[in-house]
Order: sequence, then C-alpha cells, then structure tokens
Amino acid sequence: MTEPLQVFEHGKLHVGGAGLSGRDVERLQGLNERHGCRFFDFGYRCVRFTQYVGVVQIGRRVIEILPKVDGVPGADNRRLWHGVLVDMLRRCGLLRIEAPSAADLASRRALLLNLYLEAFLREVDALVHHGLAKRYRKARANLGVFKGRLLVAQQLRHNLVHRERAFCEYMTYDRDNVFNRVLKEALGVVRDMAIPARLADDARRLLLAFDGLPEAAATAETFQRLRYDRHTERYRRATVLAEMILLNYAPDIRHGDRSVLAILFDMNVLFEHYVLCELQRAARELGGERLRVTGQTSRPFWRAGSTQAMIRPDILVELGSAKPPLRVILDTKWKLPKSSRPTDADLQQMYAYGLQFGATASALLYPQTGAARDTEGYFLAACGLDSKAEHGCGMWFVDILKEGKLDPGLGRRLAGRLLMLEADRVRQLPAGPAKMCPREVRSTT
Repeated sequence: MTEPLQVFEHGKLHVGGAGLSGRDVERLQGLNERHGCRFFDFGYRCVRFTQYVGVVQIGRRVIEILPKVDGVPGADNRRLWHGVLVDMLRRCGLLRIEAPSAADLASRRALLLNLYLEAFLREVDALVHHGLAKRYRKARANLGVFKGRLLVAQQLRHNLVHRERAFCEYMTYDRDNVFNRVLKEALGVVRDMAIPARLADDARRLLLAFDGLPEAAATAETFQRLRYDRHTERYRRATVLAEMILLNYAPDIRHGDRSVLAILFDMNVLFEHYVLCELQRAARELGGERLRVTGQTSRPFWRAGSTQAMIRPDILVELGSAKPPLRVILDTKWKLPKSSRPTDADLQQMYAYGLQFGATASALLYPQTGAARDTEGYFLAACGLDSKAEHGCGMWFVDILKEGKLDPGLGRRLAGRLLMLEADRVRQLPAGPAKMCPREVRSTT
C-alpha cells in the first residue's frame, strides 16, 4: 500500500497532481451518488471535500481527510490533526483502541483505515474465541430419516422413486443466523482489500470459523432489522463495524483492484458527540445529582392534526437537585463565528431551545482560536412579558488541544464552568438571566 494522501476537510485534490487519476475520481463519484452526494463535490478535474472526515481507499490508494480549525496553533500540521481525529474517535467510543503510553502514540500515527479494520478483526476474534452464537431456525432438506414435518409436494417431486428418503421441514439449532452471516461477509471484504498482509491473514484465519455459512448480502435494512438479546448483545460492536465496512464498500466489477471503501464522519456531528461524551464522563466522575447531561433530547414544538415538528438541542444539562433544576442548553458548532458574533439563525435556534426546555442559560460552543474571546449575552423578553422571560445566551470557545494532542480534561473544565452557574443561583444573586460570562475555569476533580 502506498503512502496515504492527507487532505483537510473542505480541501481539494486535483487529478494528476496528488497521484489521483481520472478513474479514481469516477469511483468517488459513484460512491458519492450512492450516499446522497454528501461526501464530495466535484469540479473540473478535481475533488472538493466537504465537512466529512475519515478515510477513503480506492484500490491501493488511501486518502485521509482530517479535521481543521483555522487560527488554531498547528492548523496546518497534518500529523497533529491525524492524532486528534484518532483520539476523538476513541474517546467517543467509535474506535476501540487500547491506549497505554507508547501503544497510544503508535496507534495515533497508524493509518486510520488499518486501525478500523484491526478493531473489527479483534472484535470478531473475541466472538470466535467465546463461541459463535447459535439460534433455532427452520430448515428444509431431503433426508434419509424422517424429522419434523413431511412436505408432501416436495416429497412427490423429489422422492417418487426414492421411497427411502423423506423431504422434511424441521427445527435446527446451529450458527446459521444473520449476525454470523453479516460478519462472514465483512470478513470477505477485508480479506480481498489492499491492506497489510497481517490483517488479510487474520481475516482468512477467522473466515475458517464461518465455513459453511452463506453470506448475508447485507443492506441498510439488514442492520435496521437486527435485534439484540442477552445472547447476541456481545455482537453489537462487531456488527457496527461490519455495517461501516459493508455499507460503504463499492466493489468495482470491471476492475477488481479499484474497489472503493469509505469510513467517513460528519465533523459537526463528531464534535457534538465528543463534547457530549466528555461532559458525561465528567458527570460520572462527580457522582450524585450535581450534574446531569443528556444529548439529543426531543420535544414537539408545533402540531397540526396528526403532524408535528420536533425540536432537539445538542446537549441539555441539569444542575442541582432543586425542583425545577437549573437547565442549560449547549449547542456545538465546528466552525468559527464571523464578525465575532453568532449568526441570526443560530441565535433564533437557541432562543427556541430556551423557551421549549425552560432553560435559564444557554451557550454556543466553538473550538478555541488564538484571537477568540468568550462573550456574554441574553435574549430580551418579548413584548408584554416581564423580565423573567429573559435568559442568557453566550459564546464559549473551548480549547480542544493540549501539548500537541487532544485535551483529556475538556469535560472537567466544562463541568466546572457549568457548576459555577449553579453556585451563582445558590448564592441568590440579583434576579435576571443567568450570564454566560467568561471567567477562570477551575478543575472540579
């Protein structure tokens, strides 16, 4: 496998200049069309990348799409942002990597595609070692002994001159189920990819445990219909990885060495999930009822007959044990505000969140840049309403980097800042909206 091409989100690659051929661009166009034309944009002999980050493999060519925030120290450092992406996926639980010291450093320098394939093979290996799940299923066969129920029509068709045989339908208990079929199909894809020999060998070895099983021919509907129980819950992580491989794999029938595999994440959604996971981790460390963090809490805000529209903030935080608790809405933005102020659309969205969820404070969270400063603000009460209808809305800039890698203390710093709002309420400060003012953040651990 050649060295990967590394490009930042919203960047561009030209045909020829970066080792990308016109045929490679055609493969990317086909993949893009299968996924709603959201991964890439295309110009004259070039590919423009959108907000999706991750990895794409075209035959033996690997393209890594890295996140980037302009104005952050090291914004053009590809090694730095490769490690940030790997660490962010790991801390979100989207990439399971054992991370002690030197092994962590090695993993952050490895190809992202290899890390994902290795994680998938490790999960399947654990399942094989534990024993593949078995389930009851109906089977039909032409047997030498009678079993279950005789199928008369098939018996007359197949055994009219073979009276010693019986065409039966019966229940059997074996490994032939959708979970094992999906894993076998994904292992076959990994085996045939242009990847390091050790990974391909591991895939071949694991396929021996699935010998005799048919493949699933999996689609998105196949994974939507999966239902886990106490016997198959251990399959969840492996099937999630298999889904990423199978649904984003585009085999090239005419040119077998030019198949395309993409493992891509919307950076806006990834940043939201990362902040949520870090805050929830900090809340567990605090314990008790001081801080409760939930993500994507939905509530209807418009209805017409049987039709309704839902509103769903990124993160809802409840502070303290009082009834009602202090509610704070956080909305993450993987971008930098223009003119040092939020857009009108973002402010209108936060205003609606505050009214619907009874929040007294809210904040837009942006990645920290050198020149950005936190800003406090609040929404004015509507005409005819008293000042109690006001609630604060500020701009917070969070520094995600520390000493050249992802900062593991982000959740604790955010939790400490949120707890200061609760402390202000306990001290019974003068009535008014909760200000999201910048202040020194102290660790709560």
